[in-house]
Amino acid sequence: MAAFIDYYEMFELDRSMTEKELKGKLKKWSADLTNKEGTTPVDDVVTRQEQRELRKHIMDAIRILGKTDSRKKYDAQLDEAVQTGNVNHAKVQKVKDALERARRFFEHQKYEQAMAAAKEALEHHANTDEPYEI
Repeated sequence: MAAFIDYYEMFELDRSMTEKELKGKLKKWSADLTNKEGTTPVDDVVTRQEQRELRKHIMDAIRILGKTDSRKKYDAQLDEAVQTGNVNHAKVQKVKDALERARRFFEHQKYEQAMAAAKEALEHHANTDEPYEI
C-alpha cells in the first residue's frame, strides 16, 4: 500500500484553517506553479513531469480540503495513517536537509555547492521560494 499523502504538510497548511482559507492557499500554490511552468524550458522533460505531478496534487488537495464533508473524511484517514506509520515524511525531510546545506554553503561563500543544494531542494518539490533566492 502506498504511503498516505499529507496535503497539510506538503503545502504547509494548518489544520485549523477554514476550507475557504485552505482553497486560497492552494490556489496561490497553483498560481506560483503556473509561473514556474512558464519559465521551464520546453525540453526539460523531467521538470515538466514533476510540475504535472505537483499540479495533480494541488488539484486533489483543493478537491479534498475545499469541502467540509470530504475534508472530515480525509482528516480521519490522515489521523489513522499517522497512527499506523503510513505517512511518508522522508520527502519533506530531504527538502529541509537540502535547504539547510544550501544556507550553510551560502554563508561560507561556497556558491557552487549552495546552488547545487538549492537545485536538489527544487528537485524534491520544495514548497518555498528559498532555493530561488539562494
